[in-house]
Amino acid sequence: AKAVMELGRLREAAAQGYLKEQAQMIARGAYAVNCGQGGGAFYRAKKGTLFFPDQPFRKGSYGYMGSYKSVTRSVVGLVGTADPALFATEAYDFSRYRFTVKPGAYTVRLHLKVGYEPGAKPDVFVLNLDIEGKRLLGKADLFLLAGSDFKKAVVQEYPGIAVADGVLDLDFGAVAGHSSTARLCNAIEIIPEK
Repeated sequence: AKAVMELGRLREAAAQGYLKEQAQMIARGAYAVNCGQGGGAFYRAKKGTLFFPDQPFRKGSYGYMGSYKSVTRSVVGLVGTADPALFATEAYDFSRYRFTVKPGAYTVRLHLKVGYEPGAKPDVFVLNLDIEGKRLLGKADLFLLAGSDFKKAVVQEYPGIAVADGVLDLDFGAVAGHSSTARLCNAIEIIPEK
């Protein structure tokens, strides 16, 4: 039943031109991934960006590496975003995302939200983030990044990420004394810089 549903979504995506647009974006090294959203479901953001479904990494494309879990959550009352649907799915307890790109400079934009309300307090959702081997978030507390507001979406942007080897790596690390499930993300954008 799941495979039939995925096939139906892929047919719908093809009919709407999403697969062609996705191929064009990937060819220029531009990605927008709705983390945790599998099954071939695409999402068009209010500003027009096409977000792709999540997937395991495939050479020449994008995806997560290693262990991975996903969940769907309520976004009722979510603030700080025009696109609450991006925060309805979450990838968590994973270690890495990879994106095939041409050598050059990129902006990485992460969409993050503490997903589990009973854990919505300081010192619970703490993680490290390395992009291309450089630590950009060290012992970052997602709850504090959201101003201690469980209903607030957070967008973190990192411009000027240099890629020389053709693959942009995002490594999400667990912090000692904290759960590995704190490694979470709702969406990732990779934007080529001119």
